[in-house]
Amino acid sequence: MLSLSKMAAGLSLCTVLILSPLDAALGAEAGHTTFAATDFSSTVLPKKGDSLEAQQRVPLFPKQLTAKSDIHKLNASYYGQKGERFKVRDMKGELLKIHSDDWGEVWTPLWYWTKDAGQVVQLGELRRITLSGKAKLALTPNSSITWDSQSQAAGDAEWVAAAQWKSWVAVLVNPEPWQQDGEIYQPVLLWIQKQDIASEAPLPPGSFAPGSKISTDMFRNIASWLMVPGTDSSDVKKLLGAPQFIETSGNLQQETGKPMQLGKTWRYERPDGQFLVTFSQEGMLERIGWIIPGANESRSIYTGEDYRYSYHFMNTPMPETLQADPLWRQQGDLDFAYLLAATPDILLIKGDDGGFSGMHQSSNIYAVTRADGKKLWQVEVGFGILQAEAAGELVTILTDYNPEAKQYENRLRQIRLSDGKVLWEKKSGDSGVRAGMGLAQNSVIMLETPDAGEKDQPAQLSVFDNTTGKLKWKREVPAEAQIFNAGSQEPYVLVRDQKALNSYDPNSGRVKWAVELQGPQSDYASYDAYYPGGPRINPFEPPSSSRWMLLGDHWMLLDLQTGNSLADYALTANERIELIDQRYLLVQRPMKTADHTGINRSEEQYESALYDAERGRELWTMKGRASKGTIAGDALYLLADGIPAAVRLDDGKPIWQMNHITAETENMSYFAGGGYMVMNDYLLLPYGPNLIVIDRQSGELLGRMENMLMGYAELRELESRNGTINSSGDELYVGTANGATVRFSLREIEQEFILRLDSVEETSY
Repeated sequence: MLSLSKMAAGLSLCTVLILSPLDAALGAEAGHTTFAATDFSSTVLPKKGDSLEAQQRVPLFPKQLTAKSDIHKLNASYYGQKGERFKVRDMKGELLKIHSDDWGEVWTPLWYWTKDAGQVVQLGELRRITLSGKAKLALTPNSSITWDSQSQAAGDAEWVAAAQWKSWVAVLVNPEPWQQDGEIYQPVLLWIQKQDIASEAPLPPGSFAPGSKISTDMFRNIASWLMVPGTDSSDVKKLLGAPQFIETSGNLQQETGKPMQLGKTWRYERPDGQFLVTFSQEGMLERIGWIIPGANESRSIYTGEDYRYSYHFMNTPMPETLQADPLWRQQGDLDFAYLLAATPDILLIKGDDGGFSGMHQSSNIYAVTRADGKKLWQVEVGFGILQAEAAGELVTILTDYNPEAKQYENRLRQIRLSDGKVLWEKKSGDSGVRAGMGLAQNSVIMLETPDAGEKDQPAQLSVFDNTTGKLKWKREVPAEAQIFNAGSQEPYVLVRDQKALNSYDPNSGRVKWAVELQGPQSDYASYDAYYPGGPRINPFEPPSSSRWMLLGDHWMLLDLQTGNSLADYALTANERIELIDQRYLLVQRPMKTADHTGINRSEEQYESALYDAERGRELWTMKGRASKGTIAGDALYLLADGIPAAVRLDDGKPIWQMNHITAETENMSYFAGGGYMVMNDYLLLPYGPNLIVIDRQSGELLGRMENMLMGYAELRELESRNGTINSSGDELYVGTANGATVRFSLREIEQEFILRLDSVEETSY
């Protein structure tokens, strides 16, 4: 074995043993060396308690390595980055056992912590090499831990040479398996003598471009080593070739509360994997993403520095990108864009950062022109509550936080839709009152409720003239009261308390009718925040004169003018309802298995039913959790445990289900942020990060629309359901997960799909 003194002398002047000012202030452990100068020598070696700071990428292994270790199973899931700090726990031969709070105890070769390791030269041109029969693979230059190259090679294996130090050349050793149990294993550099190279050839440029003979597995290992944050896009293009598609990236901002930063994402697509490379506005590499098909469950794994490397495993077909040119694209300032309302000329949009609890920092509301997407005005809300509704040319906004003054205050504002001018405003600085709002005919409703700790205090219900802001009337209502209005076309003020739904005349405040709750009071009309269902409200369609409402444990279809019940559905325990339209309800209910413990939801099985209010009965049931129902003709398009599917409306018999290899217990309903958009021959569906295109007749996944990044923000189910994808005539509007609102012509994109798919079929023959 090579002596440590010889190794230390040969690799002198280590640059990495440093005690930080913080450690110095706290005091070093007694008997431990601290290094003001930064060098090893034959007599000074690291010992337990010493502090190490990496000066370059450093391999970290979960176990101590020996010559008997399998080089393909070294399980290096992470390389230490420059500036990371570790404490020495032990030293065995030429290996250090080190510790950090992030990675726990790991093993690392001593050589990588020396100045010599800092002089390693990364090859400007990668080379594919073969080795002579006598070649040895060494853990580091001059290491005593070596492996016979022939016994470690698989068949006529080629190696990829990636770096050099003096007469030593580093080759990439691929991990097998490269991913397991939620871990992604990185390729490891092992070292050979340059004289042991039998043959070599440069790796051709454009290694992941269409037509390249480099396998996806080999390229994944090359990319893992070479492509690190900060790499220039020109170097990436030389290695990868030109991308097939360049799209707007997701938000690259790492700091909470800072402005959104968008870059560009290059897409490279192959049948066995898609590779996404994201650059900052300055052209520096920020993120790397792999999309891998053939998984038995859908999952994502994030690794690397600041988790900038992502691996998305798909259990559904991997969609290729379909080009579709928008009529316009309006870029917002926050991650998500939801359509709230529309007039013939203007769209009202809510922007949101997608965070919740302490992670939610910003939301806003703004108006854009329908013809070209030009922004007319914008109101910043900060991290507070935002309620907004439109009535013709007026927009009513309620907020509880003033980001300019940086203080909480309830502000009710009436804004002119065309230019954002505030027509009137009501303010309340009482932080102990929660406010809610709604609209009725020519009226704005405000409900001020005392905080939960003051339940004995009544709430104040106020109704204002929507044009002037003048108070029409005010009355006390129970503290549990909630506004149940859903738009300015409704004739009365609707307030539900713990006993009844009461209807008040918006001008006089007189009670017009009341409907008693059937059973105990149920949740508020926002429904289950995590349930991907809820009512479907089209911002382009006028409201109906009747509406489904949850009153107690009954869903009731009420005539809003008279309060008469037109239909009634009595909920059973744990049922959840999705309102498809006035006639049909999609019901989800858990079915307990024989061995169900009642504790773990994963042990539950579900069934779904379609309820026909006109006939007053369930038409059919199906196994699993059905959601996001859309009716077109004789078909009901839905998600079956999150998998796109179509069934016959009258009897529920399957028409098709998209190919998948999903485990029976997996529920992927959250994949769909909005709902189906039905075209003549195709279906559009926001699904995971994509806006996918499905053949309407067969259910075949045809592709994803170019430059349409989708996503699902928690606790915004109704906004996502109703504001993500909508149409009016030939106009299609989509809100993305990188803050854009995009308008397409349905007719034009359908023609583009037909031409593209026909050309693909001709090429395949």
